[in-house]
This record gives sequence, structure tokens and C-alpha cells, in this order.
Amino acid sequence: MRFTTTCLLVASLMLPVAGGCGSGDSEKDAAVKPDSLVQVNFSHDNLIEACVRLAACNVDRKPRVSDCIENFHKRFTYFGQRKLYEALYHCANQGNGDCKVIRECLGYKGRPQNGECDKAFAAKCEDDVAHTCDLIVGGWLQALDCKKGGLKCAVRDTGSTKTAVCTIDSCNKDLFKPECRDRKLLTCVGGAIQIDDCPAKQLQCRDPNVGLCEGTGRSCSQTSPTCKGSVVVTCEQSYLSEIDCSKVYGKKKCDPLSVSCVGAGTQCDTGGQTTFDTCEADTLVVCIDGTLKRFDCKKMGFVGCEKAAYGAYCKAEHVYD
Repeated sequence: MRFTTTCLLVASLMLPVAGGCGSGDSEKDAAVKPDSLVQVNFSHDNLIEACVRLAACNVDRKPRVSDCIENFHKRFTYFGQRKLYEALYHCANQGNGDCKVIRECLGYKGRPQNGECDKAFAAKCEDDVAHTCDLIVGGWLQALDCKKGGLKCAVRDTGSTKTAVCTIDSCNKDLFKPECRDRKLLTCVGGAIQIDDCPAKQLQCRDPNVGLCEGTGRSCSQTSPTCKGSVVVTCEQSYLSEIDCSKVYGKKKCDPLSVSCVGAGTQCDTGGQTTFDTCEADTLVVCIDGTLKRFDCKKMGFVGCEKAAYGAYCKAEHVYD
């Protein structure tokens, strides 16, 4: 799976947003008290396992487990929500094969009744819990406790949609000016601070008015990227960028052909458009960074392995009629 160094600004997927309204108070003043965080030891292997469980319970089901892993970083890690989703995914791993438990870890409690989750649903915050209608997973109400990641809840209003999201603070679009804080880029979107975690991408915020993460090195002219060992060397927003593939999530290397970070293994093609997860009896076989990994679905508490039109998943007992 290729890793790009450009800023991943997909508005429909950006969740960071938050609580009290201001023009940019300090993060120390805005943050939720540290003792409200759920502290967990969460490794890359834990993330892979969580993705298998979430797919089985149709929470984050994609043709490849590797897509779930990339989604975790592009949607959450890169936008200031890593601690929150590590806590939620850790909870999912404790649920074994019980989809009721796993779904509730991600804030889905029971099937909505009487059209509760439809176009008329109004996103809201209650005690820093973000209540949204998640149409991506089939029209379910989701309640995310932002405090588990040391964040606050706020409603982001883009004019066409209102979404309750988790971030460090809310903001006044007329007063808030983009800023660099701890090398992260903070902007105001729809009345909520949006976090672009540049350091998570081995970049930094130098000039907030640029609106993108920049390289961490000296000034440079735009040139074609090159591989220097495991490092992708390029010029990012007029500053030298050296992305060490060995420090990107998973096990990756710099590929001279694409000049990007790709899976270091040679057993399978993670980025192949026709390479999907599959079943070997009750075992789910997935390709992660070029290496095949196998998961015994029954030992994980599920019914078995199930093939789909695209990909395969551990099959779970049905919950929520």
C-alpha cells in the first residue's frame, strides 16, 4: 500500500472538531483533563487484529484489511485522533467474537428505531460525546466519547451538513487565524478546529498561511522525488522532505519505481487492484505490507471465514434484529 507525503485533505472523512467557542485559546486550556484519557498499549499488530474484528462485525468492512489500516491513519492519526481510536479499537479487541460488544466499543448501541437516523437527524454534543448518524454503516446512530482521546466534542457546520466531531476546541471562523502549534497545522472549519498532524506524516507546519504541511529540512526547489536507501527525498512546499519508510506505519521500504513507501514483503502485492483478502477453510488470509498473515476466525470467536464479491471476512453471529 503506497504512502504519499501530500496533505490528505478529504473533507468528508475529516473528523477532528471540538468544544468551547473562541479565537484560538491555548491547547492546554482547551484540552480535556488528562485523567479522562483511556491509556492503552496499542501496537501495529493490535491494529491489524482490530481491523479483522471490525470487518467481521461490519463496522469498517473493506475489500482488504490493509485498507482499514490505511484508513485508520489517514482519517484518525493524521488528524489528531490517534489516542481516541486506539482506545476504541483496543476495546474492540477485548470483545473477541461478540459483535454486540465490538459495535458498542465504537459507539453503536442498538438498531435505530422509527427513522431515528435519517436526513432529518441533528448532530449534537452531550458531555463531550459526539452523536452522529453514520450512513456509511447503514444508518446507525453513533455516540463517540471524545474524552477517551483527551478531546472535546463540537458540531461542525459546513452549510450543507452538520457533524458532531472530536477535536481540541471549537472556533469562531471570523476571529480564528490558522496557526502552527507543536508543528501541527490548526485551521477553523465550520466552527471547529481542524487538526492536520504534520509530524505524524514526518512533516511540519512552518507557515500556517500555506495551509499544508511542509518539509522539515532546508529550502529547496521542486524536483522529482528520489529514494535514498529507505528514505523518500523530495521537496514539500519548498522545503526538503525526507520521509523514512522504516518509520511509516507497518513494514515499508522506498520503492525506486514509484518513489514511495510500499510494503517491504515479497509474498503478495498489497497495492494490487485485484488482490483481495481470501479464505482458507476457516482461516482469513490477508496481505499486509507484502507479507501474508493468517487469522483463525473460529479461534477469534467467530463462526468461520466468509468470501464476498470483493475480499473475505470472518463470519460473525448475527446481532441486532
